[in-house]
Amino acid sequence: MAVQTSIHPSETLLARNRNLLTVADLFWLVPFIILVGFPVVWQISALPVMLWDESRQAVNAAEMVANGNLIVTYFQGNPDMWNTKPPFQIWLMALSIKLFGYSELALRLPTIGAVLSTFFLLFWFGLQAFKNKLIAALSVLILVSSKGYMIFHVARTADYDAMLVFFIVLYTFTFFLYLEENKQKYWWFCVLGLTLAVLTKGVAGLMCAPALLIYIIYRGKLLTLLRQPAFYAGVAFFLFLGLGYYFLRETMNPGYLQAVYENELGGRYLTALDDLHKHPADWYLQNIRKEKYKFWLPVLLLSVWVLLWQSAVVVKRFAVLAIVLLGLYLLIISTAQTKLYWYDAPAYPFMAVLIALGVTILLQGAAQLLNVKHTAFFFTGSVLLLCLLPYNAVLEYYLKDKAEMGEKYPESMFGPALKLLEKQFPQEKQITLLQPADQYPAISHYYKLAYQQKGYTFREANQFSVSGLQPGEIVVLVNPAFSSLLEANFEAEVLHQYYSSRVYRIVQKKNNHETNE
Repeated sequence: MAVQTSIHPSETLLARNRNLLTVADLFWLVPFIILVGFPVVWQISALPVMLWDESRQAVNAAEMVANGNLIVTYFQGNPDMWNTKPPFQIWLMALSIKLFGYSELALRLPTIGAVLSTFFLLFWFGLQAFKNKLIAALSVLILVSSKGYMIFHVARTADYDAMLVFFIVLYTFTFFLYLEENKQKYWWFCVLGLTLAVLTKGVAGLMCAPALLIYIIYRGKLLTLLRQPAFYAGVAFFLFLGLGYYFLRETMNPGYLQAVYENELGGRYLTALDDLHKHPADWYLQNIRKEKYKFWLPVLLLSVWVLLWQSAVVVKRFAVLAIVLLGLYLLIISTAQTKLYWYDAPAYPFMAVLIALGVTILLQGAAQLLNVKHTAFFFTGSVLLLCLLPYNAVLEYYLKDKAEMGEKYPESMFGPALKLLEKQFPQEKQITLLQPADQYPAISHYYKLAYQQKGYTFREANQFSVSGLQPGEIVVLVNPAFSSLLEANFEAEVLHQYYSSRVYRIVQKKNNHETNE
């Protein structure tokens, strides 16, 4: 039995002229934009560059600025054969550095842009596909209050995933609209989104594409698409730019394609990177259920049930596409041997739209049943109450992780240590970095590149060369064990400390008798 509530009953929330907004909508759009934008930008520049992916991409971008090579990414002066992703995100980060200088904010501006653009896409899609302002606004509010999307590796740091999600959403939404409205512009936006998704994160950009093939077969329009000249022009565009990059880089950087296979294809999918990345098949589903989507999951399940009984054709069609995409994508990443916490990020925008559709149907049905006269107040109050807890949970997550950053990621404290040194002792520009010989060097290397632009010079020392430090040297370290090592060998003045980081000025070497004691 179909749910009888129409998707378009509310006169106060519908855009009367298709998807157009009016001047009167500014009264709620302005606070809405502030509400959804705040978690994206709040204290984002206060976070130091993070370990592993963000710091490596920061080095890639900084070295691209220095060497001008837009095709081959570099790490410590050599072609990067570990991070083998195409360079679209690195191009944007390098451009941001050129325009705004070396800073955490400059590195993360492309991420901020991708997140806000994804919000815009959800809002625009709600108006364009469903002609409903409540669906448009609610889908954005749900996504901004989804911890699975708003985590550090996705929406808050200079990693690939926010950009990847944006392009996946772009090509999926425009593919859906192309089949609904048969407008060529949507086809070309779909092709562009698919191409840039690949140029952002390689094969990961294609992981949602099989759902589009299944959906077009379900709609019975595959043969129609294959008869269109634009289809072949789009395929040629994708192959020329998307796959063309890989072969161009192979000619400039021999061995690149083999590294791509080992890092992104058979290597990661068939074997785990290490024991830390090996998890059971239901790991992503358990994360969603217990932590990353625990507020929204019950509402999602209810919404899917409502949508499957929905009589509105366009709503039911999108529900089919989203359910197929979510099921197939989660199956792909769950069967891969390498599992990372943020790999499920592309799922959350589609979950958000499904929930927005289901909740809108239920709220409009409730408004009719209760004979609500002031529907705008009813809908606004209901939505704010629904989103309050998950939205607050996202903000609490940011506060908690910021407070624990020093203990969790001591290597990230190089940045804050250098900033405090620059502020308190601006004349000290010759710095020694004391760190383990086997420490992953991306964070310290990025900050070295950044501070060299300000006239700083650096030398590096480790546990084997610590005895060679000289009186007067300024030493920066982030490993607490190295504080004991340095203080066992030298009399040193602590200039400042921040979590695990210490900045010392060497006074003199301790004599042998004192050291032995």
